Amino acid sequence: MDAIVSGLNIIRSEGEPLQRASKSDTLTVSCNLAYANFWLLPRLKEFQDLHPEVTVNVVTAYQGLPPLTNGIDISIRFGNGDWAECTSRLLFAEEIVPVASASYAKSVGRIGSPEELLKLTLLHARADDKKWFNWKQWFQHFGVSVPGGLPGPVFDNHLMMMQAALAGSGIALGWIGTASEQVRRGQLVELLPEKIDANGGVYLVSGEETSSNKAAALFANWLMSLPRPEFAVKTPPTDGGLTSVL
Repeated sequence: MDAIVSGLNIIRSEGEPLQRASKSDTLTVSCNLAYANFWLLPRLKEFQDLHPEVTVNVVTAYQGLPPLTNGIDISIRFGNGDWAECTSRLLFAEEIVPVASASYAKSVGRIGSPEELLKLTLLHARADDKKWFNWKQWFQHFGVSVPGGLPGPVFDNHLMMMQAALAGSGIALGWIGTASEQVRRGQLVELLPEKIDANGGVYLVSGEETSSNKAAALFANWLMSLPRPEFAVKTPPTDGGLTSVL
């Protein structure tokens, strides 16, 4: 992040109890590590500017489903919104497209078809939740036969994979929530025009007690008011390289 967000406490956790003061001006939100880093945290400064009296605690789930227990008021989850004993509201539907740093894209030149990606360095992320698309599923969507094991480095989570892509190490499967802002800034480039529907979206998930927490209700309404992220619109390259319109 470009600046430290005043009043924001970030707690990296995976199900461990969260110690917090029981205050009407405090709320706690859980989020997948990658979505927290690339989507939630860059936007929190806006909320703090609007409501400096509210303290937001953030718990990040390294793997698995972000929890809605142990004093957590709101969970931001990827899925179909069908979790039991909670209320789910869609923030945005997810789409996927291969992305790479501008320097890596320039080095490999124009990509004309999904099959051509098999010749390049693919970056992989381990995911305990099988709803997260992987490269094998992506190639299957386009009817491309793949070897038993796709080559390329494997990272322990989606965040590390995206950081590797930003560093120019190869091609990652970019999601709207984790890649669209970097594409807009020109840090990442979409390698193919076709987007895959991820068969799910990012949801704001809350329990019955959330409505009684004024700070949590305020934060939930703010989240729902945010513009939905989108991938940038690109102009096809004319010189054999890859370019994007920011």
